[in-house]
Amino acid sequence: MGKRNIKMFLYLSPDFQTYIYQRMKKNLAMLALMSFVVMLIPSCLGGNDETDVSAYKDAQIASFVLSHDSITSLGTLKFTIDQINGHIFNMDSLPYGTIIEKVICSITYRSGSSGVQVKQEALGDSTIVWNGSDSLDFSRPVQFITYAYDGISKKTYTATVNIHQVQPDTMIWEQYLKPLTGFAPQEMKTLETAGQLIMYTKSPDGLRRFTSAWPANVWAPAELQGLPADAILDQISALPSGRSYALANNQLYTSADGASWSQIAEAPPVKALLGTLKADKNKPELLAAIIESDGQEYFGAMNKAGQWMQGEAVPDNFPQKNFATSQYEQMGFEYLLAGGGRDRQNRLASSIWGTSNGTQWAQLTREKFRSVIERESPILVRYDNMLYLTGGFGPDGTVDRTIYLSPDNGISWSSRDSMIAFPDEYTPRANASAATFAGHLYLFGGKTGIGSQHLDEIWRGHINRLLF
Repeated sequence: MGKRNIKMFLYLSPDFQTYIYQRMKKNLAMLALMSFVVMLIPSCLGGNDETDVSAYKDAQIASFVLSHDSITSLGTLKFTIDQINGHIFNMDSLPYGTIIEKVICSITYRSGSSGVQVKQEALGDSTIVWNGSDSLDFSRPVQFITYAYDGISKKTYTATVNIHQVQPDTMIWEQYLKPLTGFAPQEMKTLETAGQLIMYTKSPDGLRRFTSAWPANVWAPAELQGLPADAILDQISALPSGRSYALANNQLYTSADGASWSQIAEAPPVKALLGTLKADKNKPELLAAIIESDGQEYFGAMNKAGQWMQGEAVPDNFPQKNFATSQYEQMGFEYLLAGGGRDRQNRLASSIWGTSNGTQWAQLTREKFRSVIERESPILVRYDNMLYLTGGFGPDGTVDRTIYLSPDNGISWSSRDSMIAFPDEYTPRANASAATFAGHLYLFGGKTGIGSQHLDEIWRGHINRLLF
């Protein structure tokens, strides 16, 4: 080793002396490395060559990459290196349940390195010399101590691999707001129009109107005039542009602001309002309805200008009251769905129906799934690219708390397990209005029994991954 090199070895830091000693025991070839490092020190400190002295004191990490044959997402994971605070971390968390106990870590340095020591919290407090290729356990933070070429300068980093700590497909429910209006009405309908939330309620003392904005946590009484007391609240519909429509005694009423209502005298007799269709590349926004002409019932659609189009005759098994509706878009076309409720013969409807123009409707639900739809006043809403169906009064008048999902807009259905189920404290209900906002699903009011009053509350749920 030589007296001069031994002398220089004694001036090294204790940590680096330990590192060199361990490497010498492991491989005699490290003698050459030690000699090289020691020779660099006087050259850097007092030599006359043009080498940048600071480079030999730079122990900073330039890049940090993890990999594992069975975890493909690791190879593309981006790590942030905080040079000031010595932190290494990934801003985009790995999927829930990812196991990173033995992964390969690849590091590059700004000016090279003469050695690295690591301490893996998952394995205890011991610090080891790391050869750069042995796998490491990142289930808990790992500390890296990197040494510059001068053998004295060093830098300490703590590397943390962030993993989602919640199951991404789990749905979290909460009682979001109670009380809602301060009283429990007999009927309630909440809808969104022109960016505003409007709630209509019916009680023995008449109709009321409340308004709110998202996230629907503050509601205030608002003006309401001209809407008949016998208006069918659960059929009130609103065009996206803001105009609303209501039905009372087969007469159609309209409002530009949801507050002041007036009758449309020139409208045909309307048996039921089915909802609204958004404008798309083939049509303007439309109001869909069941209209009467020459004693027969037909599907009808009215545009914003008040012009009606008469369509096909209404089938006997089409829902006409206490049904639920939902909307969706597919490949540039807007669709309206209706399902549940009771048909012309007062039988429970057993299918989801769909339309793209309001004048022609198609029965969608396959025969073997029809029993899922046989309920009155269910909750039907599109959320997370799926159609959700829950609640409603079944043939025996009870309310089912099961949540059913359809990936194909009502054709087929399946019940889901506890990952999205309601909590025990949730009371199953019918007649609740549903809406979505910012990754959340909102349920407004609802009845727990036929003839009961509405619950004065809002429930809200979200699937975890939609808020990541």
